[in-house]
Amino acid sequence: MNNLEKNLYTKHELKFDQNGKFKILMMSDIQETLNYDVRTLEYMDKLIETTHPNLIVLGGDNCDGTILKTEEELKKY
Repeated sequence: MNNLEKNLYTKHELKFDQNGKFKILMMSDIQETLNYDVRTLEYMDKLIETTHPNLIVLGGDNCDGTILKTEEELKKY
């Protein structure tokens, strides 16, 4: 089992914080490719670091399907 499969199938208990809150960060339409712009990942990291979410959801259009054509390219991405 590779790292992606391990993370996809590992169940994590969802918990509210001590204030009774549960923060979700949703990001979508990233539209990147194998030659991604490092600023995209830097900005995503900053969002995670500043918001401290309990759950991160990646919505649709995370990759540019007009460029990533094969299953292997998608797995590398």
